[in-house]
Amino acid sequence: MPAGTHGFGAIGFPGLSDPDSMPTPQAPGNPAIESADYLKRIAEKYDGQPVEDITIFNLAAGKAIKIDFSQTPFSSFTVSVTTGTVKVMFGDYTQQAAQNLTAHFSIPSGGAPFQWLGATLGRIVTLVNDPTAATNAIGCIIISRP
Repeated sequence: MPAGTHGFGAIGFPGLSDPDSMPTPQAPGNPAIESADYLKRIAEKYDGQPVEDITIFNLAAGKAIKIDFSQTPFSSFTVSVTTGTVKVMFGDYTQQAAQNLTAHFSIPSGGAPFQWLGATLGRIVTLVNDPTAATNAIGCIIISRP
């Protein structure tokens, strides 16, 4: 160990150290910005690049479409309906008997797009047009992962 020091690089005796060579602490930044940057780096590292998957649907009365996102984790999905009303269900509800069940969400046309936010490891989403519907349900579903 060099003369005048002890421990793990502690400053030694007076006159043997140069206080100007000591690192000066940086002024603290904005915690909100720093934490947002930190979380963004974590998301990029573990989630990968952003994903947006658009699926257009045109469902006749009583028809259903199953969209398998079980291998694609996502944080939100948006459903936009141009005509008709779409029932959104989590899981495989393509069987005719299951289509008469109450939907997790029911999205009519003419309104603002419906957006669901939630943490998920991936799901199967089924879109169903009511068997008694007078028109086709036309629209799209968009999933996104930040």
